[in-house]
Amino acid sequence: MQEQERIAYLLKKLNKKALSPAELEEVEAFFENTEKVDAFFTDSYAETPNVFKLKNNTIQQQIWKQIKQRIRKRKANSTNQKQQWLYYAAAATIALLIGLTFFKDNNNQQAFVKVENNNKSPKTIYLPDSSKVILATRTVIHYPVNFKEQRSLSLIGEAFFDVKRDTLHPFSISTGKLITEVLGTSFNIKERDSLTKVSVNTGVVKVGTQQESYILKPDDVLAFNKQNLSFVKTTAKGDFFNLWTQNQVLFSSISLGELVKSFEILYNKEVIFEEEALKEKMLYSFFILRNEPLEDIVERVNYINEVELKIYTNEIRVQKKQ
Repeated sequence: MQEQERIAYLLKKLNKKALSPAELEEVEAFFENTEKVDAFFTDSYAETPNVFKLKNNTIQQQIWKQIKQRIRKRKANSTNQKQQWLYYAAAATIALLIGLTFFKDNNNQQAFVKVENNNKSPKTIYLPDSSKVILATRTVIHYPVNFKEQRSLSLIGEAFFDVKRDTLHPFSISTGKLITEVLGTSFNIKERDSLTKVSVNTGVVKVGTQQESYILKPDDVLAFNKQNLSFVKTTAKGDFFNLWTQNQVLFSSISLGELVKSFEILYNKEVIFEEEALKEKMLYSFFILRNEPLEDIVERVNYINEVELKIYTNEIRVQKKQ
């Protein structure tokens, strides 16, 4: 067992008040060693990056992220004071956070890692298999420590996944009773209240419960109602669903019928066409910005096209320009 893993193990015991006198001396000796403390907390006062790579040193990164601000506020006037604060902050905080970041499933005694985003902006992480995950605010995922061998995780909230292909180890995500399975693809999952939506950008995704499942291809969208266990499958540009992860999406060409689906997805507005043929009108080199006001998009559509969109309280009407 490596020393860092040994210390993490002892700190979990310390949190449960189960350390023997000899083990307590071992923990104290570790934190009294300046070089070991510095190695344990690399780049102590460096700014936290926007992208977190969860590797074998997950313990260090997760804990240090939580106590960094406390350390910054209490930068001491001397090196001795700084080291003393680092010792007490680390010892106290780690004992608490080890139990939060790493925990055991009582049913199978398997260790899991917990990652959450409590910030207002999206958080990007890389899983141990190099798969990329972007977490929306108020989102939590759990995955096993041995993730490369067992690529399964649970999701609460919304996340965009860009999965590293591995035919020997399928990738699965559970959101309550709904299971999403892939080999290598990119897609968005949004789990809010009683509804879970899966939208696919690239590749093929299998989504369903034990009783019913669907195969989704790019631009397929599956909505699952957790209350009555029903499914609704539709189509819409996958980029509409993961616009929250980037500054803008650009379409080289898109029909008006495809575009207005974004109004329903992003702005919860029903769109009514006075003539079905208007849905086939094409827009070229059209973009949508993240958090762009609906009025701005409608104004651009009305300017470059021979149709006119009018916004009402609960709907948008599309008609020919007079």
